Amino acid sequence: MAVYYSKPRRSWFICYSWQGKRYYCYSSPSGVFVTKQSARDYEPLFVASLSGKVAAKEISCDSLFSVFEGSLSERLKPQSVYSRIRYFRKYVSPNFSGFMVSSLSNVFLASLNHQLNCVPQGSVAGVISTAKLWVRFLVFYCPSLSADRLFKYSSYYPKTHVYTVWPLDQEKRFLSVIEDPRDKLLFSLLVYYGLRISECLALKWSDFKDGCFRVSRIVCIKTTAKKQIFTTPKTARSVRVLPVVDAVKPLLKDRETGWLFPGSFGAPTLGETSVRRLNKEYAAKAGLKALRLHEFRHSCASNLLRAKVSVRLVARWLGDTETTLLNTYSHLFPDEDNEIFDFFRAESSEKPPK
Repeated sequence: MAVYYSKPRRSWFICYSWQGKRYYCYSSPSGVFVTKQSARDYEPLFVASLSGKVAAKEISCDSLFSVFEGSLSERLKPQSVYSRIRYFRKYVSPNFSGFMVSSLSNVFLASLNHQLNCVPQGSVAGVISTAKLWVRFLVFYCPSLSADRLFKYSSYYPKTHVYTVWPLDQEKRFLSVIEDPRDKLLFSLLVYYGLRISECLALKWSDFKDGCFRVSRIVCIKTTAKKQIFTTPKTARSVRVLPVVDAVKPLLKDRETGWLFPGSFGAPTLGETSVRRLNKEYAAKAGLKALRLHEFRHSCASNLLRAKVSVRLVARWLGDTETTLLNTYSHLFPDEDNEIFDFFRAESSEKPPK
């Protein structure tokens, strides 16, 4: 066991080897270790929690809330940390507040699982995954707990996602009413490339080179830091190089430096709220029902698939997987179920050789 100083974090941490594994502690319930002495003072409790000799009655769940929230930032992206903390504070932590760790049991988790499955449907998956992370964190203090007691109830009824999409002629009508060069470039990228709004707003002029542009970063709007943070894209497949289509080339003539869509009031780039407002204004001007920003991505995928572009190429264009694409846009292949039936019917109708 030893105490070390971390230059990136600018704080001290504890390193302890137990049962052939190394464990690290970067903070206590009162916060990070600013001084070496504060880390040394917390060593006995940290070691006791690992070896199971800690008096669990002395540890309350409330005292571990801040430690758990701090640990999330060490393994999740800023945007994921924001949503997990929001779910934790609203749905998970109130059920553990006032309890000692020693009083928790798997029976309690089983009863809690039903309660968590009753939260609004769109939040169930996020709430359950956050609760499982919390229980795995508590295992260090109470080894008998099992995160497997928390799970999302399966539904026997298939869910159909309803998306509002525009065909290409409506998208072109939408773009035709935009006169501002910056806004036209912004929505042209959404229309022709189906970029996620976080990818589009994070583009720089330096990303455009030799008739192509590179998608290699995203901007996180909702973060615990309460400011824009730039990080890597959603998945490894989201990092891609795309050619500039003819409709976008004229909009790139007046090249500048810095961000493609600079923000105001100290923000590096334009905010999503401003884009939503512009989207509604231009849609009303074109006589169309406004899409949600992510539905530009659905429209792009739908138009490409209807044009008989292969799923592999569409997935590469959108920076997504073929499996996700097929699951999301299965409604665009309504006649596939009959293809097997038609194949065997054609086979049976053939006359056997003499």
